[in-house]
Amino acid sequence: MDKKFSGAITRTEENRLSYVRWSLDRVDDAKYGQDLEVLESAVERYERLHADMRDLQAQLAGYLPRGKTEMSRVPSRPANRTVPAGRDQRLIARSQVEPGKKYPEYREELRYDFFHSCAYCTMSEFEAQSIRMTIDHYEPRKARPDLTNEYGNLMYACSVCNERKSDRYPPQEARDNGQRFFRPDEDVRADHFTRTAIFLEPVTEVGNFSIQTLDLNRRGLLKLRELRKRLADCDPLVSEGILALRSFHIDQLPREVKVVPQP
Repeated sequence: MDKKFSGAITRTEENRLSYVRWSLDRVDDAKYGQDLEVLESAVERYERLHADMRDLQAQLAGYLPRGKTEMSRVPSRPANRTVPAGRDQRLIARSQVEPGKKYPEYREELRYDFFHSCAYCTMSEFEAQSIRMTIDHYEPRKARPDLTNEYGNLMYACSVCNERKSDRYPPQEARDNGQRFFRPDEDVRADHFTRTAIFLEPVTEVGNFSIQTLDLNRRGLLKLRELRKRLADCDPLVSEGILALRSFHIDQLPREVKVVPQP
């Protein structure tokens, strides 16, 4: 991978790199494929709830008084607001921590600061299932032992991203050209990445370096983004349906439909 960014990689090495990535995907499938199936099963249940909610609304709409063709609609949620110019748009804000601890002792603070999610691929602890969450040293201990216990150098990361990041320590010249890892406590994600469907695309060389080196379009992450999208598509419709049902008056139902309480 380092040769790829230096421009010294040969065609044979490029093919070998592709094969290694393919092999890693197979390993990830074997390790974590079942976890993704569990997540997909939960998404499918939510999608069934959405379908049942829609059917129930359609049935109840048939009992509305004449001249009223649909149930009361709840105003949709406002679109995401643009962050005002000048406001800090970084996702991660570091907590004030007690200095002098060993780095494993900062685990709970890191979990809190990083929203229980990987700093690099954004996979949450719930989504990770059996994938371990680890403490990563942004500047590797091998290269910067003086930062081993420095809280500002610690990242909360899934074991997959941590393993792919390894002990890479790009030299300053390479960093000046953007060949460094994205870090959410200093960088704004939207400045370096964009999305095309479920694929993460680079906007800058920092984004490109991070995507390529950490393999941020690996099969498991593509599947996870697909599941997230399916949930996001259902969520506002289910919420709107529940609130609309709450506004439906039971006295609008015909007598034979109403449930008569038993004495």
